[in-house]
Amino acid sequence: MFPTGREPLPPGMTEEDRAQLMQAKKYQGWMTTGMESCAAKTVIAGIGGKRATFGSTEVITQNSSSG
Repeated sequence: MFPTGREPLPPGMTEEDRAQLMQAKKYQGWMTTGMESCAAKTVIAGIGGKRATFGSTEVITQNSSSG
């Protein structure tokens, strides 16, 4: 609909802000792609799994020592 790089700007932004907006959109695209990648999901799941395991171990240890 609009040529690339000539899209309407959000309210309150000037033409001088366009370069910064385009750069922010580029970085946002990279971050989105990174979070959608299999490697990123594996790392995040691994960290979450370790936290859940350590939390469960801590509760079991506390219950075992009290009884």
